[in-house]
Amino acid sequence: MAGEQGNFFSTGDISQLVNGVNTVLTTMHMTNDEAIYSKIAFVDNGSTTGGTPVGRSVAGVQNGSGQAGELMHYPMSPVSQPGKAWPTGVSRGETQPLVVNAYVTRQRYGIDTELIDLDTQDPYGLLSGKQGMIISRAGRSIDVLGMVDTINGNHSTTYDGLTFFHTARPIKPGSAITFSNDVTCTNAQWATGDGFVILLDAIAKIPWFDGMLKDGAMRKPLILCPTNSTMLKVMQLTGFGLPDGMALIPQAVDAGGGKFGVGTGTSPYKGRVMGVELFEDLANPTVYPNSDQYVYAIATMGGALQPAFIVSPKRMPYMNVYGLDSSDEVRRKFGSIGWDWDGFWGVGYGLPQCVVRMRING
Repeated sequence: MAGEQGNFFSTGDISQLVNGVNTVLTTMHMTNDEAIYSKIAFVDNGSTTGGTPVGRSVAGVQNGSGQAGELMHYPMSPVSQPGKAWPTGVSRGETQPLVVNAYVTRQRYGIDTELIDLDTQDPYGLLSGKQGMIISRAGRSIDVLGMVDTINGNHSTTYDGLTFFHTARPIKPGSAITFSNDVTCTNAQWATGDGFVILLDAIAKIPWFDGMLKDGAMRKPLILCPTNSTMLKVMQLTGFGLPDGMALIPQAVDAGGGKFGVGTGTSPYKGRVMGVELFEDLANPTVYPNSDQYVYAIATMGGALQPAFIVSPKRMPYMNVYGLDSSDEVRRKFGSIGWDWDGFWGVGYGLPQCVVRMRING
């Protein structure tokens, strides 16, 4: 497109810049190292389900002025029958499948339109100078506007009415067998590494819906940390992210005084985790009390059938620009170029069996 009269800006350059930003935003859920959601949740965009999203819209969400969002349904049917002896001459029994109905509420998110004056500013220069930040901030918006509250809020699940993190959840409705995905350890236990064992044991010992322990996904989880100190301790214990041979293990140097030093060597926890991730947005004790004291173990290999968390995007964050045409309202009324971004998505709970949180306190 030809440039506008004078030396104000080139609409072609701005269009190309916006297209470049949106190309990145459209694909960055698969490549973005900054965003956490794609590493810990099932993202229902078709990328892992043959191109077809699995959620179904079942209702609109009203806010008094019309439909503000939509409710997405995610039915899951985990294996729920334990094996048993089947004597000769006895007819096999029949039963209905267990269906866990998870729901995610989608809504629209975005920012205010930012106006760049056409005569006193440089629209292309201002936009190109912060296109990396636009990509970064919009790309992380699902983390901040969804994942943080889903994890920290510990809201009730739609299928049993219990909070997602709970100390005595039945493995299925009506079962007397319960499990806890909400555990604790003391500061001293965490310092020695015993607290990390509590966390690994807690997720590995969660019984599945059929009462049996699950599989390797539970024994080798991803560890999610809200603070650098927690993350560095996990790296110290596991050696994850450190060169081979550099795992650091805690060693008691003054048992009487209760002090602990650090020694080098091969840690017994090396190879016991799939990854270690830092999610500092979780640490917000002003809004979510004690949120900086937790650490999470997440089984991340469940995909669409066994997710701990579900991200349901109808429209990923997308950049818009206005005023490239002189007849556009923003140009006529304000003599400006306008830009913003918006998207439409929701974040919700999957199966609580696939994640454990542990509070480090006391």
